[in-house]
Amino acid sequence: MIAAEYAKYVSRLKRKIENVPQNSKQWWRLNRCLLHRRAKTSAIPPLRSESGTWVLQPELKANLFAETFRSQATLPAAAMEAVIGEPSTVMGDFVLIRQRWTRRVLANIDEDKATGPDGIPGAILKRTRRELAAPITRLARRLLTLGAWPDIWRYHWIVPLYKRKSVYNPLHYRGVHLTPVLSKVVEQLISNVLIPLWEKIDAFGNDQWAFRKKRSYRDLVTLLVASWIMAVHIGNKVGIYLSDIAAAFDRVFKQYMLAKCRRAGANDCFLTFLSEFLAPRRASVIVDGVSSDPFTIEDMVFQGTHFGPPLWNAFFADVSGPAASNGAKPTKFADDLNTYKSYPADTALEEVLSDLKRGQQAVHQWGAENRVSFGPGKEVFAVVHPRFAHGPDFKLLDAIFDTKLTMTSCIEATMRKVTPKIKALLRTRPYYSTSDLVRQYKTHVLGLAEANIGAIYHATQTVLEPLDRSLDIFLRDLQLDARSAFLEHNMAPLSMRRDIAMLGFLHKRMLGDTHADICSLLPLFLEPEARRCTRFRSDRPSRLFQETFDGTHPALIRRSIFGLTRIYNKLPQHIVDNESCNEFQHHLNVYAKDRCRAGTPEWRMIFSPRRELYGHL
Repeated sequence: MIAAEYAKYVSRLKRKIENVPQNSKQWWRLNRCLLHRRAKTSAIPPLRSESGTWVLQPELKANLFAETFRSQATLPAAAMEAVIGEPSTVMGDFVLIRQRWTRRVLANIDEDKATGPDGIPGAILKRTRRELAAPITRLARRLLTLGAWPDIWRYHWIVPLYKRKSVYNPLHYRGVHLTPVLSKVVEQLISNVLIPLWEKIDAFGNDQWAFRKKRSYRDLVTLLVASWIMAVHIGNKVGIYLSDIAAAFDRVFKQYMLAKCRRAGANDCFLTFLSEFLAPRRASVIVDGVSSDPFTIEDMVFQGTHFGPPLWNAFFADVSGPAASNGAKPTKFADDLNTYKSYPADTALEEVLSDLKRGQQAVHQWGAENRVSFGPGKEVFAVVHPRFAHGPDFKLLDAIFDTKLTMTSCIEATMRKVTPKIKALLRTRPYYSTSDLVRQYKTHVLGLAEANIGAIYHATQTVLEPLDRSLDIFLRDLQLDARSAFLEHNMAPLSMRRDIAMLGFLHKRMLGDTHADICSLLPLFLEPEARRCTRFRSDRPSRLFQETFDGTHPALIRRSIFGLTRIYNKLPQHIVDNESCNEFQHHLNVYAKDRCRAGTPEWRMIFSPRRELYGHL
C-alpha cells in the first residue's frame, strides 16, 4: 500500500515537472521533493550586525538591510567642480508617442516578472492591451508634457539578493528594486523617443557595451581576448587595468546627471521630465514578506526602472577620455571600466605598471570631479603574456583569466558550477526518460558550460578536456554515445558547439552586424571566384576572411578565432549566404549531422581549427 501511494506521489510530481517551463527554477524545487530534500525555511539566513549581535526576525533583518543599503547609497563628498560641455545638437520640440507603440510594449511584457508595489501584475496589462493602449498612451504624453511623475510610482520594494562570500554579512547582498510594471511601460514609451537620438549622436560612447542593441558581454569578451592574443602574437605584452564603481547606479549626483542629459541633446521638455523623474523616492526592504521601515532614496538613477540603464550610460560616457589619456583602449560594460594597452615584450615591468597607474590616476580624478568612487578591492593591474605575465587571476565579465591566458582557472570555476548540476540530474534517472534528461541538461547545465566560450576558445585541448568530458560522462551514464546523442537528441559535443558558436560570431562580422572594433580586428579580403573551389557565384566575388597572421605564436593563433577564419573560408556557399546568424548556425548543424551520418572520420572536429590538415569539408 505504501509503495503504491509513493508511486502515485512520484507520478503526480512528474506531471507537474512536465508542465513547468524548461527555463523555470520550479524544476529544481520539484526535484528536491523527489530527492526528499527540504526547502530552506527562510530566504535570508541569520544576519550579523556591525555590533556582532545576531539578527533572526524577518522585520529586524529587513531594517538591517535598509540601513546597509542606505549607507551604501551615500554620495562621496564634492572634491572639485565637474566641467560638463555644451550640446552639439538638441532634439526638436515635437515628441511623438504612438498608440501602436503602446500595444507592442504591452504585448512584450514578461508575465513572470514580479509584481510591483501597485499590485498590478504584468499578465493583466498584457491581456488587456487592446483596451489599455489608448489611455496609457495619453497618460505617457501628458506626463512628458507636464514634466510630472505620479507619486504612486515613487515607491520601491527592495529585495536582498546574495552575491558572494559570507551569507551572514548584509554587505554581501545587493538590493533588487521592484517597481510597478505600468510605470516601466510608460518609461519605455517615453524613452523610445530619447534613446534613438542618443544612439544616433553616440551619447553613450563607442566603448559602452551594456544595455545596447547588437552588443553583448559575450561579444565584448571575445573581442578583448582576440585583441590580447593578436598583441601577443605580434611580439607584444598587454597591460590591463580593471576597475569597478562602488554602488554605481545608487550614487549619481542628480545635478550632474541632468547636465549630461542636456549635453547629450535632451530638450527642455525632457529635462523637466527627467528632473521630476529623478526626484527623491521612498523604498522599503522586503524579507520573507515583511517590510522594513520606509526610507528615502535619492541621487541615483533608480534600479528597477526602464530609464535607469540609459541614464547611467549617458552619465558614465565621458570617463573614456581620462581612461584613454595614457594611450590605452577603454571598454565599458555598465559600471565596469576596463582598459588595455600593448607594450613591446621587452618593456620593463615597472614601466608598464607606472604607465597603467597614470591611467588610473586620470580615472580617479574623473571620479572625484563627478562624485564617483571606485572600489579599491576591485581594481586590478595585470600583464598578459605567455612568458612575461604578471599579476593575479582576474575576473572580467564573469570569466576568470590567468595572466598567461591558459584559462585553467576559468575551466575549474565552470566545472564547480556544472558538476553539481549534472549529479542532481543523474539522481533523477528513475523518474525520467533519456530524452527528458537530455532536455533538462540543455536547460539547466548547457548555459553554464557555454557561458564563457569567447574566453576559453583558444585554450589547449588538455585544459578543455575536463569540460568536454563532463558531457561524455553524462551521456555514458544514460547509455548514449556521442553519435546517438547528436543525431537522435540534437546534443552535439561541446567542442563542436563551441566551433559553431564562434563561427556564428565570424558570420555576424561578415554581415557587418557587429561592433566596428570587431570588424577592424577581423579583416576581409576579396578573391576572384576562379581561385576558390568552395565559392561559386557568378555575380560578384566571394566574401572571405584574411587567413594569414604573421607573428611569433602560430599555435596560439591557430586554435583561436583567427585560425577559425580558415574554416569559415572553406564552408559551402549555401551556408555563408545566410543573412541571419541563427539560420547560418542551423545550416552548420545540419551539415555536421549529414557528415556524421555518412561516417566521416573525426566528425566531432569538422569545424575545428585544431585539425592538423585543412582539407575540403
